[in-house]
Amino acid sequence: MKTDTTATSGDSICVSVNVTPTSGDSDVSNNSYNLCYGVVNSFDPNMKVYPTYVAPGFNDWFTYTIHFQNTGNAPAFNIRLVDTLDSNLDLETFKVVNYSHNNTWSINNKVAFFNFQNIQLPDSTTNSEGSKGYIQYKIKPKK
Repeated sequence: MKTDTTATSGDSICVSVNVTPTSGDSDVSNNSYNLCYGVVNSFDPNMKVYPTYVAPGFNDWFTYTIHFQNTGNAPAFNIRLVDTLDSNLDLETFKVVNYSHNNTWSINNKVAFFNFQNIQLPDSTTNSEGSKGYIQYKIKPKK
């Protein structure tokens, strides 16, 4: 079976299945099946809120918030946010301080990964407020 990776929301996908048994098929009327259906998907644009001006010598916490929303036409089941952290930030001070949905996170090579497993985020046309989420973390700069 091949998957059409160019299909976009609203496209139609058709699947045809034909079964050819070698022997003993008592009902050949159910050996073919055709189904066409519309493509549905979730889509999560992100917006990151962060400090835009930092005075020289600043050594307190920076707070970052990443907002996301499912603007597709189907629920989002799993969401993964990836955020590259600046090399001037002290990774040892990283702390998640707030979030909209249960998640797990990790940092690998200055990249933060936030995973929202089985989030069931509805699409924005079905539930505008329910289609939104966020993660907020704080971190200090290096000396």
